[in-house]
Amino acid sequence: MRRGILAAVAAALMVCLVCTGCASEIAGKALPEGAGGGQPEQRTPKPKDRDLQAVTVALRKLDACGVFDVELAKSRGATTATPLATGPHGCMLAPKPDYSPGDDGIEVQVGVSSDQSSRYRATPVTVGGAKAYESKDYGSSAKRCELVVPVSFTRGIEFKYQSYDDVDTCPVVRQYAEAAVAKLRNPDTITVDTAKRPFAAWDGCVFLTQVLGADANNYTYQPSGTKDEFSGCETRRKEGTGRPSYDPKLEVFYDQVLEKPEGPRQIGGKTVEVKQVGSCVLTWDQADSGTGNKWLATLKFKLTAADCEQGAKLAEQAMRLADQAPPDANAQPQRPLLFAPDENDTGAVGACADFGATGGQADCEPYHETKVPQGTEAIMSASDSDRNLWCAVYADAVKAHFGPELKALTWGEHCFFVEPTHTLSLRMNVDSENVPADYGDRPDLYVERQETQIAGKPAVTFYDKRKSTFDIYLSPWGDLGRRGNLHIGVEALPGRGDDSRNDAQLDPAKAQAGIQAMTDTVQRYFAS
Repeated sequence: MRRGILAAVAAALMVCLVCTGCASEIAGKALPEGAGGGQPEQRTPKPKDRDLQAVTVALRKLDACGVFDVELAKSRGATTATPLATGPHGCMLAPKPDYSPGDDGIEVQVGVSSDQSSRYRATPVTVGGAKAYESKDYGSSAKRCELVVPVSFTRGIEFKYQSYDDVDTCPVVRQYAEAAVAKLRNPDTITVDTAKRPFAAWDGCVFLTQVLGADANNYTYQPSGTKDEFSGCETRRKEGTGRPSYDPKLEVFYDQVLEKPEGPRQIGGKTVEVKQVGSCVLTWDQADSGTGNKWLATLKFKLTAADCEQGAKLAEQAMRLADQAPPDANAQPQRPLLFAPDENDTGAVGACADFGATGGQADCEPYHETKVPQGTEAIMSASDSDRNLWCAVYADAVKAHFGPELKALTWGEHCFFVEPTHTLSLRMNVDSENVPADYGDRPDLYVERQETQIAGKPAVTFYDKRKSTFDIYLSPWGDLGRRGNLHIGVEALPGRGDDSRNDAQLDPAKAQAGIQAMTDTVQRYFAS
C-alpha cells in the first residue's frame, strides 16, 4: 500500500511543477485545434521550457537575502540597511536592524509566478546583461516599482520597492537588481542555510503534494501567497476527479507570534486557530523563524481546506513533514539560471510574443505568407479554409498606413497585427458568414455609429464607449444586409510597464488610417 501511495506522490510531484497564469487583454474565442474558422496549415515549432523540477530545485537553494549587495546600500547612504528574511524564500533590505512595519525597503521574492501574459504587460529591460521585466505604478499615493528576472517560462525572481516619499523607485530597484544579477550568475555562492532559514528547503507546491499524499494526483498546483509566493501553493481539482467545496491552499511566511488565536484547537501538539466560513482556515506557528525580529518571529502556516475535519488531518501531516527534506532535494538544479537579452523566455514565437489574449499562446501562430485569390467571390470562398488569407488581404495596406513595425499573426477567428510597445493592435477579418449591418447597433456599448461608403462599398463604422477602439465592417458585395464582411478593428492599448494605465483613447488619426487601409484593400482585391 505504501508503495502505491509513494508512486502517486512521485507522479504528483511532477504535476505540481506545471502551472499556468492568465491575464485578460483581448476579448475573443480561440478555436480548438482542428476546428473551423480557417486553421493555419503550418505550425511554427515552439521552444521548450527549462525543466521545471530543475528550476524549482535551483530556486529553493537560493538565499533570498544573499542576493542583496549590502555594500551598495551603504554607498547610497543607507549605512544601517540590514537584510531581513520575510519568509523562507523572501527577504527585505530593511533600512535599520530593528525593523517595524512602515520601514519597508527593497524586497525580493524568489520563485514568483511570471509567464508570457505578465511579461507582455511589463517593459522588457536588460539588467546586468540579463533579461528582465519592469512594471511601475506611480499613480497613487505610493510609488511602486517591480522588476522580475525570469528563470523559466513561468518563474522569476522579483525585486520590489514601494515608497510614500517623492522617490523615483525604479532606478533604485534596477541598481539593486543589477548587483543581484552579478551574484545570480554564480548561484552556488549564495546557497541558503536551511538550518537557519526554516522551511527554505521546500517550496509550497512540492510540499503540498506530500501533505495530500495519495490524493495529490487529483490536483494541479500554482505557487500562491501575498507574502512569500514560492513558499505557498493553491490547487485546483482536475476535471473528472470530483470537486470539494474548496480546493486545498497553503500559505507559509514569517509573521508575529499568534498570541490570541480565535477558536483555538490542539492539533499535532500545537495550538491552531480554526475559522469556518464556507471553507475552513487553520493557522498556526510552526517554529521560530530565527529572524530575531518580533514582527517576523515565527514560521506561520495558513492552510485552507474544504472542511475542518479534512483541514485538521492535512495540518497534522504538514506539521510532521515541515522539518523533513523534499523528495527531490538531491535533483540537479537549473544552470545557468538567467536568460540572455535575446533568449526566448516565454515560448511565444514571432509576433505571438507581442500578443496578450488570455490563453492565447496555444492557438497563436505567426502569419505565413499566402497568395490572395483573384476576385471577391474567390476570396470570400477561400476565407473559410485558411486564416492566413485574412492577414494576406490586409498586409500591404497595414504596412502603408500603420508602419512596418506591425507584424501579423492568426488566433481564433481573427488576424491580428501587433507591435512591440503594445500601444496599438489591429484585428482583421474576412468573414463569409456575418451580416455587416448587425454590428455596432447597441448604444449601451458603442457610439458614433455611421453607415458610410468606403471605396464605393457600403460600410458601418463606430467606436466603443471608451473610444479606445474603432471598428469598420464593410460589405464586399455592396449590400450591408447580405452575409459576408470585411472587418478592421483599430484598438489603442495602454502600453507596457505602467500599471496605473488601464486603458487608452485612440488617436483619431489611427481611426482614419484604418479607413485608408480598408480603402486600399477594397480597391486592390474587392473591386470586382
